[in-house]
Amino acid sequence: MATTWECPRCHRRVPLRAAECHCGTPRPAAGTIRPFGSDISKGSARDLPWQVWAWLGVLVLATLFGIYRLIRPGRPDPIVPILGHVDQRPASPPPKTQPTPRAK
Repeated sequence: MATTWECPRCHRRVPLRAAECHCGTPRPAAGTIRPFGSDISKGSARDLPWQVWAWLGVLVLATLFGIYRLIRPGRPDPIVPILGHVDQRPASPPPKTQPTPRAK
């Protein structure tokens, strides 16, 4: 059931209880319009505009990416040196090599 009518002169939506629009157009001169969303509720999902499908796709991708970011293990952050102190690890000894045999 419609709850408003649209003024043909100024295109305002006026409640049904008003006999005329603010611009002075009487109600009998205007037709009633359907309430917002009534055409979508009676139609099928194929009747939705492409923008709705695009936003729905973006929302699904964003949700899946957010779930992936929550589940996947993160990389450990390096420890930042405080006040310029850096631990010096002892140098590893050079690898021991075996002498090559001399040719006779």
